[in-house]
Amino acid sequence: MKKLFFLSIAFTALTCLPFSFANAQGGVSINSAGAAPDNSAGLDVSFTNKGELMPRMTTVQRDAIANPAKGLTIFNTDCSVYNYNAGSPSSPIWATINATNALIAALTISANPVGAICANTGVTFTASPSNGINSPSYQWQVNGSNVGTNSATFTDSTLNNGDVVTCILSTSEACVTGSPATSNAINMTVNPIPSTPGSITGNTSACAGTTGNIYSISPVAGAASYNWTVPGGASIASGSGNTSITVTFGTGSGNISVVAVNGCGTSEASSQAIAVTSIPSTPGSITGASSVCTSATAVNYSISGIGEATSYNWTVPSGATITVNTDTVISVNFASNPAGNISVSVANFCGTSGQSTISVSQSYICSPLTFSYSGGAQTFTVPSGVTTINVQCWGAQGQNSYGGLGGYATGNLAVTPGEQLVVYVGGQGGFNGGGTGNVGNGGGGTDVRQGGATLNNRVIVAGGGGAAYGNNGPSYGGGDGGGTSGNPAVWANNGQLPQGGAQNGGGYWGGSFGVGANSDSNYSGGAGGGGWYGGGSNNTGNGAPVMNSSGGGGSGYVGGVTASSMQTGVQSGNGQVIFTW
Repeated sequence: MKKLFFLSIAFTALTCLPFSFANAQGGVSINSAGAAPDNSAGLDVSFTNKGELMPRMTTVQRDAIANPAKGLTIFNTDCSVYNYNAGSPSSPIWATINATNALIAALTISANPVGAICANTGVTFTASPSNGINSPSYQWQVNGSNVGTNSATFTDSTLNNGDVVTCILSTSEACVTGSPATSNAINMTVNPIPSTPGSITGNTSACAGTTGNIYSISPVAGAASYNWTVPGGASIASGSGNTSITVTFGTGSGNISVVAVNGCGTSEASSQAIAVTSIPSTPGSITGASSVCTSATAVNYSISGIGEATSYNWTVPSGATITVNTDTVISVNFASNPAGNISVSVANFCGTSGQSTISVSQSYICSPLTFSYSGGAQTFTVPSGVTTINVQCWGAQGQNSYGGLGGYATGNLAVTPGEQLVVYVGGQGGFNGGGTGNVGNGGGGTDVRQGGATLNNRVIVAGGGGAAYGNNGPSYGGGDGGGTSGNPAVWANNGQLPQGGAQNGGGYWGGSFGVGANSDSNYSGGAGGGGWYGGGSNNTGNGAPVMNSSGGGGSGYVGGVTASSMQTGVQSGNGQVIFTW
């Protein structure tokens, strides 16, 4: 560069001053003494009182030179520096020659905050031009790609680890060289916020109060610790801050969640729903009959459903069987002895509840219900839901084996649930009527009374059989179902045959030979046992009196029932009543 400068001076001197010699090597000498040029110099200018002037021009004039030769030198009057073409004639580059006052384009950039940052942190970069350059233009770059605006600052919150930030300064000032100039590079260290943890492993169902329940995740890159949360009432027994925890559950369901944490922040949460189940509560009261009949079938028992139960466990008395089971309802067939307990408990995978129990006893009010001879009045309360009872009555036989058989009467009786019926069952020894004979009493009548215990409330009657005729005297009639005993038979028809006394035979109305003494269609005539040959079962027909002949059989009364019928002389021994509904 210096050589070009002095050559330029020498050339100028040749054009301005006379020269004296040229040496053998072709050099030129310019001086006032006429000395020859130095052999090593092409131009040797020597003055002690004069200088050299280069071509002087403005920047505009310089740039107007057509195809300036490479190395062409001028003095730039705008910038007061020497410029030379460091380029080619077609693409000149005007450089400054050894000038300390030249403006050279340069800048540095800085970052705030400095050093490593967290992901999504905004970083502001600032460009600082050097050498007093005015009105520069800025082009920011990240990894060589243009970003930002023409500003001395640039802010970015999307930088990634390893990104490189630079800035290019450009200026149109005439006296500035080195434009465009590229700044120093800032290499970014970006630490990420941890990513969301993966799926949580562990049971999604748990039992209330249990311990040792383990839940875990895979490690998350860049995480320094982990924050876990558990459902209300639960607690972390161990593992807080780690990838695996051990949980003790209370009674509440909810989510187990975990986030990854480092110095840059907290990830989104990963969650798992946990259903906490308690041992089911003891079922409520069992609904169903506590008193059942022998061999009863299809008797239903039920409880309200238990929300947490997955199974229902029923037990029934010995010999009983469950024929239908829908968990909350069972249908039971009982054995001959139904007494015992029906119990139920419920269960799920956490355990089994306590038992709910109903005690079952055998009921005396079962259909059919039999009333036997007791020697007194018996009562019956009509069960709920029953409006009709079929009644069967048998009168008692006259006493001993010769007594006439008791009568039979049946029919359907209209009843009201809750009302009370009174039952009298005739006895072979004469209870409820029956006269006294010389070899035994007439049989007692059997009746059912509705509306009270008086005779007037009888609705169905089965008469008792007459007493036997003996060697020592006449027989007496059987009871008429609560009436007085029959009178002794009187002789009629020339003393050959007996005739029953009116209203005193085995039926409500007495008679002889099977011929009724009363024409009322509600009564059976001729069935009373009044002597030898009543309308009974042991002796039928005519004939002379025979010692020790049996008494006649009893009949009945069916005035208070529907669908009725009667038979004479069918019952041996004591009377009986059967209710069926």
